[in-house]
Amino acid sequence: MFAYVVACYFGPRRVHCAPYVENPYYYVQKHFEFLKSHKIPNLDLVLLMLNSTLDSDLNKVKEMFSTVDYKVEIYCRPNIDGSYGAWHDGVINLINAHPEIKYALLIEDDYIPCDENVLDDFHQAMDDNTFYVCQFYTNHAAMSNGMIDLTKAKDIYSRAGRVFMLNGGSDYRFLDSNQGTFLNLVRFKYKVIGLNDKFLHPFSTREGSVIVYGNGDRPVLTPIL
Repeated sequence: MFAYVVACYFGPRRVHCAPYVENPYYYVQKHFEFLKSHKIPNLDLVLLMLNSTLDSDLNKVKEMFSTVDYKVEIYCRPNIDGSYGAWHDGVINLINAHPEIKYALLIEDDYIPCDENVLDDFHQAMDDNTFYVCQFYTNHAAMSNGMIDLTKAKDIYSRAGRVFMLNGGSDYRFLDSNQGTFLNLVRFKYKVIGLNDKFLHPFSTREGSVIVYGNGDRPVLTPIL
């Protein structure tokens, strides 16, 4: 059983995207459209973690996703630790409230799956020793969208009282450092791997151009432009 966890944010960003500037719900709208139009096998829960404490944001997203055919839960949180903090709160929620769900796809809201096979594409790379399969791995999760094994996450949580190693900051210098450290708690016991050579991995630069990494024949996730 799988969950689809999206870290959502509606404030200013470093990457320029004209439709987002005009409509801060542009990215989350794209996830709504994807989920509305695709039947994803074995998807049991959509978890939207809003890096916002505004009732207006919560109400807007609730209304938007009210017609999706999947079970949807939406939570607001202060924008601490950015996407990584949102993912962490989502993972803790799944551990405590949804023990039946064994894996979760963690996505930043400005990336979108390319087709309905996204869960299987990540899950096929999992093995008994793997904690996290990210999009692209160097010496860390360089493209950090990925799939987490929630059984192993529960193990780390029981030992450390948290799953990710985060710094508690809210500006970009802290958020950038989280990318390099968020999986540090698991490395003593489990593997972190990437889909480097299995797929193509488009990456949107701050200037708005797209660089493609990887050696596969198709992308699994793509930036929303």
